Amino acid sequence: MQLHRSWLFISSLLVVPCFCTATVGLRISILRLSSIPAVRVEMEAYSHLSIGLLLFSVMLCGHLSQGLQRFSELNNSLILEYVAQNGTKAGEGTISVTWKLDTAAVSAADAAAADYKNVHVKLCFGAISQVDRAWRKTNDLLSKDKTCPYEMGAQPFTPEGGSITWTVTKEIPFAFYFIRAYVTNTAKEKIAYGQTSNKQRTTNLFTIEPITGRHASLDIAAAVFSAFSVISLFGFYLGEKRFIKKG
Repeated sequence: MQLHRSWLFISSLLVVPCFCTATVGLRISILRLSSIPAVRVEMEAYSHLSIGLLLFSVMLCGHLSQGLQRFSELNNSLILEYVAQNGTKAGEGTISVTWKLDTAAVSAADAAAADYKNVHVKLCFGAISQVDRAWRKTNDLLSKDKTCPYEMGAQPFTPEGGSITWTVTKEIPFAFYFIRAYVTNTAKEKIAYGQTSNKQRTTNLFTIEPITGRHASLDIAAAVFSAFSVISLFGFYLGEKRFIKKG
């Protein structure tokens, strides 16, 4: 997987000081008499400091590199299919997704060499449901991308593929959606993907209907009270007419 060029720049900024520190420590140790115990202690201190700073730099660079991953650098190497209807109900409806390796894009051997480890299936907003909604905004920088906030499931990667059936959770809002799956490696970095829509996220979309908050018991109670109100009104009307006749 390609890394963004700025990762190389940050790496050099962090590693170079460590290298300089190690060089200075080595130079001082050569200039002084290593037979003196105090000097040997100082040499060991410089050595430990240099190694510690170098390890810290490597760890920090690795962490920063994950934040610099870009969607445009991922390999589109999964084929996805799904079964979902427009108006799928949140809290009760289900979505079935199948995925497999696109061997026309990447062979099974190349996938193994690239460390294809796991597949994460996600529910994503279509472009029409991202308009004027900054909290759903697409960003090529994966650490800032908000296109696919809902995890549907994860499975170990196999070239033959797999499938999941996901029950739509209650908090899913109304929107137009598509499905995307990310492939991650052993380091949990996204290295490939596949999706059910086009690059513009405008085709093959489906909708999910949110929970309205109404229950059948409330509808029954409302109907009973409405009927009672009508009967009461009719009863008062008849009573009033009878009272007028007697008068």
